[in-house]
Amino acid sequence: MASSSSRWRPRWVRHAQAHIEFWGNCLAEALPFRRPYLHWPPTATVTLLSSEPEVQYVALRNIELILRKYPSILSQDIRVFFCKYNDPPYVKLEKLEIIVRLTSEKNVEYVLAELKEYATEVDVEFVRRAVLAIGRIAVKLERATERCISSLLDLIKTKVNYVVETAIVVIKVRPSHASPG
Repeated sequence: MASSSSRWRPRWVRHAQAHIEFWGNCLAEALPFRRPYLHWPPTATVTLLSSEPEVQYVALRNIELILRKYPSILSQDIRVFFCKYNDPPYVKLEKLEIIVRLTSEKNVEYVLAELKEYATEVDVEFVRRAVLAIGRIAVKLERATERCISSLLDLIKTKVNYVVETAIVVIKVRPSHASPG
């Protein structure tokens, strides 16, 4: 019996691999022309964000890869990536990267409000990354630069040492964006 199952197994594996390769090639060819159907795979992955932190991390890394290829595919779902108070630090940092990637002219106001909220957290590294994210958004969206600078100036007013230091660094790195017109 063991010998008969070993004969069937390689044939089955080859058959499955051929189907996967065929349908994968068909999907790759069809994707550029069928953009309306692109919404389902990331949405299915987004549902994993309500799982355990380890699963969330893997889902976030995969979403990051999808967003590199299709940057606007989840632009309507940015609030899903806002950090929760009980997210572990590694999940928060991944969510922060995705938030910066998904920020657009349409959602910059509530993203900046969220990032300013993150600046009040206890985790120093996360706070610094959140402040740096405001600077990255200023560079990414030139029309939002003044709003980003205003947010950074508000953070400087908090007088929390590491927040002030990071905000000043962000402003000094991009002096052309910091100076008024």
